[in-house]
Amino acid sequence: MEQKTEHRKESGLNLGINGIGRIGKLTLWHHIGRKYFDEIVINMGRKVGKSIEDLAHYIENDSTYGSLQWYLYGHKAGSVITDLNDEKGTMKIDGIPITILREHRNPKDIEWDRHGVKIVVDATGQFLDPTVPADNGKGSIRGHFDGGARKVIASAPFKIKDKSKPMPDDAV
Repeated sequence: MEQKTEHRKESGLNLGINGIGRIGKLTLWHHIGRKYFDEIVINMGRKVGKSIEDLAHYIENDSTYGSLQWYLYGHKAGSVITDLNDEKGTMKIDGIPITILREHRNPKDIEWDRHGVKIVVDATGQFLDPTVPADNGKGSIRGHFDGGARKVIASAPFKIKDKSKPMPDDAV
């Protein structure tokens, strides 16, 4: 069986993933397999591990689901992560460019527009109250819009802390 590492014609769409825990990693795996996005930008919010190689190892392996290459191509597949560049924070996974952002934890400070990201999946589990304003010092899911995102998907149900506030109309 031959692995295919080239993806289909460019769509001009880039996906942002905020958080790379279990849900963020599996979101990445899913979209690598579907090849719908031309590039995926992952915000980690801080330096993690010693190098991009450490991060690639983390992305490639999961204690429950096995390895990424097995997920994509079965047990006889080889590694699908290539072109690691620690200085730029980039790699390719199955031919799709991946950029790792390691500076900002607050969504309003993440420069999604600089990377052409219009759709963001927030997989942190931290920003689940859609009534919190974007400029909140501790962060808010609405902050992704300040960074350039047009749509934001929360990986968990919304939880409004102030019960006197209604669910905003744009929080579907």
